[in-house]
Amino acid sequence: MPRLQNTVLGYVARKGAKELLEKLKAGREPARFSELYIPSVFATPATLVARLKELENIGAIVRVSNPHAIGAGGVVNPGEEVKIRYKITEHGTKILAILEELERVAPG
Repeated sequence: MPRLQNTVLGYVARKGAKELLEKLKAGREPARFSELYIPSVFATPATLVARLKELENIGAIVRVSNPHAIGAGGVVNPGEEVKIRYKITEHGTKILAILEELERVAPG
């Protein structure tokens, strides 16, 4: 049996995961790293990086970049800035709904 910490529930139960999903769902556009960093939630930027990677690994969010920035062979096109942004997926929206329902039925 897998350990809870290495499951979807384990990842979304970590500090900051729900806040990230909420922030991404509330935004109309994909968000940049600097827009997602909440000092009161994430002790360091490295903590935010860890949460983003975990949520991406379980399919709750995806990374998107400027489609014109990356050319053939993964080379950055001259004059184009690579802007990585994050957006919530349909799976992430469903996970967030489950978390919100858990809070509703078992507050505290």
